[in-house]
Amino acid sequence: MTAQLLDARDGSHVWANSYNREIGDFFVVQEEIIRTLADRVGSSIERPLPKSDIAQVSALSYYLMGKAEIKEDFSAEGNELLRQFSLKAIDADPNSQFGYIGMAWHYRNDAVFWHKQENNDEEALKRAAEYADKAILLAPNDADSHHIRAQIHSEAGEVELALARFNLAIALNPSDPNILVHSAGVLLNVGRTDDAIDRIEQAKGIDPFYPDWFNWQMGWALYEKNDCGAALTAMRKMSRIPSGARRMLAGIYACLGNQQEAKEALAVFLKDSPGDSISKQRRQWEKNYTVPGSLDRWIEHMRFAGLPE
Repeated sequence: MTAQLLDARDGSHVWANSYNREIGDFFVVQEEIIRTLADRVGSSIERPLPKSDIAQVSALSYYLMGKAEIKEDFSAEGNELLRQFSLKAIDADPNSQFGYIGMAWHYRNDAVFWHKQENNDEEALKRAAEYADKAILLAPNDADSHHIRAQIHSEAGEVELALARFNLAIALNPSDPNILVHSAGVLLNVGRTDDAIDRIEQAKGIDPFYPDWFNWQMGWALYEKNDCGAALTAMRKMSRIPSGARRMLAGIYACLGNQQEAKEALAVFLKDSPGDSISKQRRQWEKNYTVPGSLDRWIEHMRFAGLPE
């Protein structure tokens, strides 16, 4: 591993070092780099050095493999691969948080989109919460643990808990653009649309090579703002629109009055989630949408797109 620090004002060299260690020393090297950089910019870190731990590194590796699968293919199949890699992470190190975070995301994704693992979304969210709470117990200062717990609070309609948990996750890692973009979702549910758009733009500023799903989230935000032309433009910026995003795309087409395109987009989504319906959507989202009329608008557009009652 090679690390280099440059002065952003003039590009001048400040510090560089190379590390050649055993894979179990990954977290040790990471901490050494953090401490050195903190020292160079005038701060200090007061916390114990981690120990070499190949099991923990293995758990992280499996977790990252699972994340890569769902990022590459946001579908029921991709979510199943996330589950498999997360279970491997838990097997590799049951005392690290990574596998539990992955399982929490798996059940959360299933509750919102596919309903494969459980018969209903509430049971899946309950399982997701259990895994997230386990991750927080093992790593109370890990921003990702609080990130997924905040997302679960949001899906469960626990708005104040979601906002507080997202704020904690952001405070623990203000440089993580993924947390910022996910936090926009709960802001949209409570009608703070402009604040949500600002969060997404902030995240895009942090990561100029941001992933496609940031555009999906922006499409949702602009849909809620009733600027559906701009919402469609945002969705089309995705290099490939995954099946999980097709429901949002259908809603945007419906908002624009393009019924054929709306039906086609929804049909792709329903291949992965054939049991979805108007009644299920209303039951699932009535606890989330707090702005009068916003859920009715979404239901109207889903009906227009051909979602069965």
